[in-house]
Amino acid sequence: MKVRVPASSANLGPGFDAIAVALQLYLTVEIVPANEFSVVALGEGREVIADSNHLAAKVLKKVQGNDNYKVIIDSTIPLARGLGSSAALTLAVAKCAGAPDPLLVAAEFDGHGENAAASLFGGLVGATYQEGHIIAKKLPLDKRINTLVVVPEIELSTKSARKVLPDTYSRIDVAKQLGRLALLLAGLADIDSFPDEPLFDLVHEPFRTALFPESEEILGAMRRSGALSASWSGAGPSLIAFTKDDSHREELTKAISEVLDRNNLKAKIMYLKPDLEGLKVI
Repeated sequence: MKVRVPASSANLGPGFDAIAVALQLYLTVEIVPANEFSVVALGEGREVIADSNHLAAKVLKKVQGNDNYKVIIDSTIPLARGLGSSAALTLAVAKCAGAPDPLLVAAEFDGHGENAAASLFGGLVGATYQEGHIIAKKLPLDKRINTLVVVPEIELSTKSARKVLPDTYSRIDVAKQLGRLALLLAGLADIDSFPDEPLFDLVHEPFRTALFPESEEILGAMRRSGALSASWSGAGPSLIAFTKDDSHREELTKAISEVLDRNNLKAKIMYLKPDLEGLKVI
């Protein structure tokens, strides 16, 4: 079997571990029975060592009980950049391997389900664990919404990014966060309902900024140059902004490029439409 899945961007500001949107960057996976595990990798991820510690091998062992397969991966999703590369790969391999519930497999490996849910269903999704299974639903997404994604050359693993987060939060901050999430969802459903003020995250971005200090300046440039919202993409270091169609594209590109040049940072600036199809069997 061969499948294609899109990248995903999670959190989107105040939606920590709860929402994600699928993006038009793709990973395809095909598995073929073999005498031993091997990987043919094209595009992103070519440098990952193809041994028993490879994520694909771990997923095959969980689903099939062994990893005696040749796995062919072709990906345009950057690794360790907060764009759901591990969730996409896990979901794709689990589907190819015949898992009854590929989403649950991917969520168990990832530790949360929103990235894999977006890659599975496409569009904007909400997801959560409940009593050993994943509940995931597609959410309304205005057709006029596009995204701008800044992908720095630096890598940042989700594990490292989670280490800097506190174990507890105040009731006041949790209430504020939930209110901001509600407003964000309203804006994503109807672009004309986006709040005029930025919906700042209180749960993860303030603590992760120390891992990528320049992110604050880039996010500020996005907001001042016409983005509807601007936030970290997943655990970072990629940053994502929502825009109305292709409006303010020149201003945004110029403002972001100036910040990157001033800080001697190299990054890709990509304008991506949300993927609305999700996982496809090819």
